[in-house]
Amino acid sequence: MKEPRCCDIDLKKYLHHAMIAVFTVIALHAMAVDEPHDTVYFFDSWERIMADQPEAIFVDPYISIIPPYYYDWYFSMSDRRMNRLIRDRFVAASLEDKWLISRKYLVKNFGWHSGEPGSYVPFYFNDKVAYVDYEHPVFDNLERNFYYIDFKDRKMRKVTASLLSELLEEWGYLDLKMRFEGSKDFKKPEIVGYYFFQFIDRATYDPAYPSILDIMRAEGTVDNSNELTR
Repeated sequence: MKEPRCCDIDLKKYLHHAMIAVFTVIALHAMAVDEPHDTVYFFDSWERIMADQPEAIFVDPYISIIPPYYYDWYFSMSDRRMNRLIRDRFVAASLEDKWLISRKYLVKNFGWHSGEPGSYVPFYFNDKVAYVDYEHPVFDNLERNFYYIDFKDRKMRKVTASLLSELLEEWGYLDLKMRFEGSKDFKKPEIVGYYFFQFIDRATYDPAYPSILDIMRAEGTVDNSNELTR
């Protein structure tokens, strides 16, 4: 399957300056020598995510990725209050070229029960479409799936051939639907993945396709998205 990359869905790039930080933790030795340090930006709402305005900037948190999945990320600070914020308040985090979304936020707001408690999982987004990229164990193997974040119906929807056909039908992308369903072995994951990215490209440039924030405003959830995680 094609690897999702920033350029596939025109991902927003976060700013490294002019950011609003409620909590900033800087190790003293970082000012003395040139050493690489992980800076993690935390966001408490979709409005902040879309505006590239983190609520908090943490420097040098302890970061762990739990095997065998390598898709569950954990952040830890020495301050217990900050750990509560990481676990209970924030919607998403970014570091380097990665975006991660809080599993607890997804559980409480979209009924998603994959992932490990307290973790953040990889996701990709633009102003119109967002999805989670997650790998989980199935019997003796690991299965990788994409989960479309349905902001209107407040669900996490596994990207399958039937879901993709439904989305293409709903939004009138009938040429894509015909090509997709006319493909040989169109239910195979690699075919579904390819046309899912085609759907994302079409939705991104479709003026009739609502933005994530427009949907959340219509549902009355945009301003209290982090309230739901507390």
